Amino acid sequence: MKNDRSDSVNFEVHQDMNLGTGPSRGFLHALEMNVRAVNIAFAWLAGISLLLMVALVVANTILRTVLVPIQGASEIVGWLGAVTVAFALGYTQLEKGHVAIDLLVQKFPRVLQRAVEVVVQLINTLFSAWISWQLIKYGINVMNTSQLSQTLQVAFYPLIFAVSVGFMGMTLVFLTDFLKCATGRDAA
Repeated sequence: MKNDRSDSVNFEVHQDMNLGTGPSRGFLHALEMNVRAVNIAFAWLAGISLLLMVALVVANTILRTVLVPIQGASEIVGWLGAVTVAFALGYTQLEKGHVAIDLLVQKFPRVLQRAVEVVVQLINTLFSAWISWQLIKYGINVMNTSQLSQTLQVAFYPLIFAVSVGFMGMTLVFLTDFLKCATGRDAA
């Protein structure tokens, strides 16, 4: 019963905060749907990468006992692990699967909670975008210096760019959450 009452109060607050501020509901809804679709596709890529990683480990284990191990298997598993994690970040954030500690913030007045949430979402957006940018710069540096992997001696800069794209997916989720908070639509 208490939840129903608080939800109606929150809804009224949200409606008041949406009057004439921020992006229109149509833009925000379209952004949210597109970001969700992109991150679902990224999650599928993360899942495929995870399956490839498992298949490679199993194949390498079997071949190691029977014949010869797969050369560079641990290097490839590391790359697939990086791709798996990077492409799962955005979807995990969409589903609120990351750890959030808000014990102190829950005790704040609702207005202060919203202000803290807006600031946190902005910091998350900027930090995630900065990580993406730094990965792009690092990938360009690796590409320009023609660095190769230690075992297989192959160029690995495309994987750095792929990890950057995964972080961009998470950046878009944070940006959407920030806009929702700033315009009065809860990101939670």
